[in-house]
Amino acid sequence: MKLLQFIFIVVLIYLVFRMLGRYVFPALVKRYINKQKEAYYKAHPEANPDGKEGEINIRRPSDRKQKVNADAAEYIDYEEVENSDNND
Repeated sequence: MKLLQFIFIVVLIYLVFRMLGRYVFPALVKRYINKQKEAYYKAHPEANPDGKEGEINIRRPSDRKQKVNADAAEYIDYEEVENSDNND
């Protein structure tokens, strides 16, 4: 009798965890992701993809970027080296 009771409890626990894994855990993860998404868009409103249809946003690169001066680059002179080993 104890063996049947043990098997019944194990099967019941298995079914409960299977149901949790199929329905409850994905719902919790989806809720967590949506909360994180809302928090991100509150902190970064310019990245919000929910703009009005037909609305035009022009983003210009910031003026803080430094331009590379071509004269500041270092030039490396390469020389061809002939192989003195003649195996002809």
